[in-house]
Amino acid sequence: VLVMGVAAGCGGDGNAASGSSGSKYENFLFSANIPSGWKVFGEKELEKGRIWNMLRIQPEKDMSMTAPTVHLKFEGNKNWAGTPKGAIEQMAKDYNGSPAEKVVHNGTEFFQTTYEYSGIKQTMMVSAKNGNKITVTLVGKDYGKNPAIKEILKTISFK
Repeated sequence: VLVMGVAAGCGGDGNAASGSSGSKYENFLFSANIPSGWKVFGEKELEKGRIWNMLRIQPEKDMSMTAPTVHLKFEGNKNWAGTPKGAIEQMAKDYNGSPAEKVVHNGTEFFQTTYEYSGIKQTMMVSAKNGNKITVTLVGKDYGKNPAIKEILKTISFK
């Protein structure tokens, strides 16, 4: 649950091509449409080889703890031996979350749980690709209804 610690810092810039409702963002881990006014933060730290490889996507002008945010974490170095369902079941057990549920976003299958951490509702989804664990955590005010977050999830593609 590194979500809270990462929300405080990290600036970043990425490779984006402008679009009418946002930008196509792409790096060596994923691509997605990033809606206008939103930004990917943390890529500079990723390029420096930080072990946690955490990125976040949130409104560029709202750095508050209640900002709707998509956190992305990549782990495993192509050697992750766990399963998405097992990881989410453990998370649900540890944080009194909802039962593991299978969901699909843009062709990627995840298992998810919704829980509360430090009084803040969050939804965590875990998938795996090429021996890596991919964790997507949604947090912030009305994140479940936020059209920008829905757009990101609808277009995200992992490499």
